[in-house]
Amino acid sequence: MKKRYILLVGIWCIIIFAFASSRFYNGENTLMYIQILFGLDYNQAEVLNAFVRKGAHVFIFGTLAVIIYFMLKRRFFFLPLGVTTLFAIADEYNQSLVPGRTALVSDVLLDSLAAFLFLVIARRYFADSKGKNLSYDVTKE
Repeated sequence: MKKRYILLVGIWCIIIFAFASSRFYNGENTLMYIQILFGLDYNQAEVLNAFVRKGAHVFIFGTLAVIIYFMLKRRFFFLPLGVTTLFAIADEYNQSLVPGRTALVSDVLLDSLAAFLFLVIARRYFADSKGKNLSYDVTKE
């Protein structure tokens, strides 16, 4: 394992834990800032808030899975997915202990799906870049 990936995984997990532990990063605060910044009414801001918050989950946990995948030298696929899912569960549990934050099973499912999709993309991209095309090309016959 490369030390820089181990360090990056640790830093990324600390960042996730810090956001989950903060009472400031909750849905109501994000909604309020979206309303102020964009001048939206409550319903419009709620839609944008959902996209922003769920998009953050997708990016954060998808990226974590890919960093773990590289840390393991791209030899394993399901191990980074499992580790990311376990961390997502721990993250939601941590949120349940913070006043003003809620833990959602749907967030764990979203985090796991994001990890899976990011891993598929990373695996596909790096397999193609090494000349190992994963699709069958009928034009080569």
